[in-house]
Amino acid sequence: MLNIKMNKLSLALFFLLAGNATYAQPKTLHDDIQSIVNSYLAKEGKQEHVSGISLSISYPDQQNMKTENFYAGTRTHKIPAKPVTKTTLFDTGSITKSYTTAIILQLESEGHLDINDPIGKWLPQYTMWKDVKIKQLLNMTSGIPNYSNDDAFNDYQEKNLHGEYTDEFLLSFAHPDKAITSGKKYEYSNSNYILAGMIIEAITKQNYADVLQERILGPLHLNDTFYAAGPNWKYVNKITFPRKAHGYYFDYKKNKLLDLTRVNLSWGGAAGAIVSTTADQLKWVDALYHGTIFPEKDRAKLLHELTSVVSMKTGQPINTVDENDPFGFGLGVGYAYEKNQRFWYYEGSTLGYRMLYTWKQCNNVTVAAALNSKGGEGDADSPVSDKISKLVSESYAKIIELNPNLNCND
Repeated sequence: MLNIKMNKLSLALFFLLAGNATYAQPKTLHDDIQSIVNSYLAKEGKQEHVSGISLSISYPDQQNMKTENFYAGTRTHKIPAKPVTKTTLFDTGSITKSYTTAIILQLESEGHLDINDPIGKWLPQYTMWKDVKIKQLLNMTSGIPNYSNDDAFNDYQEKNLHGEYTDEFLLSFAHPDKAITSGKKYEYSNSNYILAGMIIEAITKQNYADVLQERILGPLHLNDTFYAAGPNWKYVNKITFPRKAHGYYFDYKKNKLLDLTRVNLSWGGAAGAIVSTTADQLKWVDALYHGTIFPEKDRAKLLHELTSVVSMKTGQPINTVDENDPFGFGLGVGYAYEKNQRFWYYEGSTLGYRMLYTWKQCNNVTVAAALNSKGGEGDADSPVSDKISKLVSESYAKIIELNPNLNCND
């Protein structure tokens, strides 16, 4: 049986793992990072079943921000195959959650809701969760079970990879009897963000796809970012499939590599159905953490809400992350501590893709990477590793090595 659960936020991000790595004949930062990308494909590609990589970086360079993009390999394992380029698309997986959060915060700024509202105010049909607050949905302390962890859902999805999934159908697998105590524990659940997407639709009287386009994708000119669910999913798939790197899943129990490029992402919805490029994700990270998507009058307040984190160990609010409590979760964003460094990050994955970004507040350096295979995260028995964090950490370390003025702790 396929292990087809949406990835949790990665807990294995060794940010300075390769700070001392060296590569032959270094010339420029661009050459060095291209060498890192090439090396990852050569060393890890076969084991992780990756045929292509996209990586983008953004960092301050004197008075301006400098952005560079890097690619290696091809869009499929088949020969001949087109190379990965700037326009090649990958699933972003749960990075989608930050887009959903941003829309919720925009609606709060406009007076349509308060993140401390109970969801019963907007979704009275879910009486069993009527007292859960919107904020608890967004920071994963709601106690609502994760539909994508349900065995019955996974069995159904394995047989219906290309079928359409409604939000209501997805939530039918979030069995209330499996709930934890609301607000007392951090528990990653995609159900939270399906409900958040439904709240957006209830307030705006529009479908989530249109709201996302009007409020985020259009204004930020994220022209290579698409929502592959909603009423127009067939059209979106028609225009995105020809541009996507093929997504691979290794079924180690059957010793078979599966091409899952055409899986219908409506199974992820507002929790994980966005398809994009790493270049566009740089734009998104910049807009999100600097709050340019929020009205200036409320920007500081909304950024504070976005980045107020709970401990992933206890579910309780914490002021920051440290060596004793190294992982925190805000509203659709992750915060981590590693070797005296703090950074914001998120790793999302679907059935055949991984994408990870990191951003450091003190130097405004962003790295985003995408791979066209699902790693073995979440499955202790899987022979497939998930070393995308190594790729990102080595790239970040190289930026700092060649730009020592950007070295900082926060």
